[in-house]
Amino acid sequence: SRLLTRKTISDMTTCGTISKNLTLAECGNSVAGIEASFVLMNFDDIDRSESTETGDVLSDITMKDGKHGYRYESHNNSFESSVAFNNGTYSKAFTHQVIIRVFSKTQEVKDQLNALAQGRVVVKNKTNRNPEAKYEVYGWENGLEVSDFQATSTDADGGVYTITLASRDDSREGMLPVSFYAGSEAQTEAAVEALL
Repeated sequence: SRLLTRKTISDMTTCGTISKNLTLAECGNSVAGIEASFVLMNFDDIDRSESTETGDVLSDITMKDGKHGYRYESHNNSFESSVAFNNGTYSKAFTHQVIIRVFSKTQEVKDQLNALAQGRVVVKNKTNRNPEAKYEVYGWENGLEVSDFQATSTDADGGVYTITLASRDDSREGMLPVSFYAGSEAQTEAAVEALL
C-alpha cells in the first residue's frame, strides 16, 4: 500500500518545533490574573542538566546552544492556566493545562500553530502574584502537547483559534507548576528576557 504524506521521515523532527515570537492579537496588555504574554519553549531545546532547580523553584533555565524561547502575546484574559489532580489507584499526579486564544490569522501565525500542534512545549506564564511566585512553569517535567484545537470564523469576541495545551494522560506532572525566581524581581525579569 502507498502512504501519502506531506512530510518525509527526516522532516518529522522539525515539523513540531516552534520557531517564532508571535503576536496573537493586534494589541493588548493584561491586568488580569495571567498577563497576556508568556514564553513557550520547545521541550527538547531545554538543557535540564544545566538548569537550576531547588525544591519546587527554578532559578535558571538554560537552553541548548542556539536555542531559545518564544514570546506569545495576545489580548487581556485570552490565556488561561489550570491544574487538576489525578488521584489514581497506583500513582498521584497533576495535569497542567494552558488555554491560548488567538485573534490573528496571518500565514506566520498559522505556520507556527501548525508546528505547535505537532510539538511538545514548556510554558512559562506571568501572574500578578508576589515576586517569588510571579512566574510559573507548566509542563517542566514532561511537557505539554496540544489536546484540543478549535477554529472558528464566527466567534463573537473575534477569536480565530482556541488551543489547549495539556499534560498527556501517560506523562502527567509530579507537582504543581514550578515557580521561576532568580533571587530578586529584577534578576528574574532579566533571566526571562535572556531566554528569548
